[in-house]
Amino acid sequence: MLGFVFMLLIDQCSTKKSDGRQKSVTATLGLVVHAAVDGVALGAAATTSQADVEMIVFLAIMLHKVKFLIIQSYNN
Repeated sequence: MLGFVFMLLIDQCSTKKSDGRQKSVTATLGLVVHAAVDGVALGAAATTSQADVEMIVFLAIMLHKVKFLIIQSYNN
C-alpha cells in the first residue's frame, strides 16, 4: 500500500512538469522500485530454508514478469 502511495505521489509531481524527460524518470524509478520489491520478496523466501516457499515465490515473480511483458507488448 505504501509503495502505491509513493508512486502515485511521484507520478502526480511529474505530471505538473509534463515534459518527456520527467515522465521517463518516473517510469524508470517505478521499475527500479518494483524490481527491488521483487528482490526483497525472493530474499525473504530464501531465508525460510523451505524449498517449497522459495519455489512458489520464484514462480509467482516469474509469472508476474510474463504478464507484464505480455501487457507491454500489446501496448506498443
